[in-house]
Amino acid sequence: MLVCFICGNAIHFGVQMCAESEVCMLQQLDPIASPTDSISHQRSPEQSVVQRLWRACCKTVFVQSSFRSFIEPLVRLISPGYLAGFQRAKVLMVQPIASGYLLRLKPHGGLTMLPGQHVQLRIEQAGRFVDRFFTIASSQQQLQQAGIIELAIRQKPQGQISEWLKGGITPGADVWLGDVAGQFQLHQERPAWMIAAGSGITPFRSMLQSLSRLTQPVHLIYLVKQADQAWFADEWTELCRKFPLLTVDIWATQQRSRPDLEQIAQQVAAMHADLYVCGPNALRQQLTQALAALPHWQGKLFSETFGGSSSGDSQTVEFISRAGQNLQASGQGSLLQLAEQQGIAAKFGCRRGVCMQCVCQKQHGQVRNQLTGELSSFGPELVQLCVSEAVTPVTIQLSV
Repeated sequence: MLVCFICGNAIHFGVQMCAESEVCMLQQLDPIASPTDSISHQRSPEQSVVQRLWRACCKTVFVQSSFRSFIEPLVRLISPGYLAGFQRAKVLMVQPIASGYLLRLKPHGGLTMLPGQHVQLRIEQAGRFVDRFFTIASSQQQLQQAGIIELAIRQKPQGQISEWLKGGITPGADVWLGDVAGQFQLHQERPAWMIAAGSGITPFRSMLQSLSRLTQPVHLIYLVKQADQAWFADEWTELCRKFPLLTVDIWATQQRSRPDLEQIAQQVAAMHADLYVCGPNALRQQLTQALAALPHWQGKLFSETFGGSSSGDSQTVEFISRAGQNLQASGQGSLLQLAEQQGIAAKFGCRRGVCMQCVCQKQHGQVRNQLTGELSSFGPELVQLCVSEAVTPVTIQLSV
């Protein structure tokens, strides 16, 4: 009998590693960052401190984020599908839905998640990797019992992931999944209002499908342009039958006037409810302002947003390419948006300030973080193009 040289499990002739070999190897080489421990809030404070020190050491000694990244080229000689910090997943199904696709995956390792969290998806396209972040649209029970997750992905013009799905992915193909993260979760101790816009419905599908019982009223408003663009329309009816305290309102803005957000805020306050918002950043800001005008509201606002807010001031940004070419752009929006409007090539990933792929060197000038409102210094520092907007004229050294 042959055995895996890493973990000792039985394997077939001609195979050097068993299916769990990557997990076995990683736990031996880097036990602090095991792929089965992907949710950061499950670690103790002591583990988090040790992990940060370990990563700082790796960046200093190996010029990599982890020891696993340093040895990745060697491991890939033995297991070509290995990627440091990722686990492989098998594509089970790609199903077209309104203006998008439902991607069903079966992770190879011990992926864990909480309803409302997102995951990093990596695909290989034309010899290079493409990364995006998507909220897990399926229930926690589906992962625990069947080992399956679902991602709902909106079709975008020139979108690399959606074009990859449109091209017809064969079931059985491999993709990679990174860490699961996010704190956007349902708290059942209070009544809840949920407001979703477009693809922002995905975390609410995961939350509601994961419930075994509902003890507080939940009202979901799902904003779409047209009624036939609503995702999972048949499922909402079934969930309302299952949970009498749940009501779902699919709000088609082209058939009905846009909802009065001030009136919604008053209804939320009258129910002493918490408010959950997943949609454009402007939607969250408007609801925040409406709730701030109600001093008697004692609930909490939980939000997951996409797209930044603008300061309203137009600034000139000078981009310097790696080849030394100087390119200028001006206008409103994030640095990434300005670059793209002028046809300037800039590296990006999630487009919402999570994956850090768009980080570039700011040479001088001040920028504002669109998510936190924090202002940078005027001197050289690293900034994220997708969530930073120019407050003064800025010069950016691009990484491409």
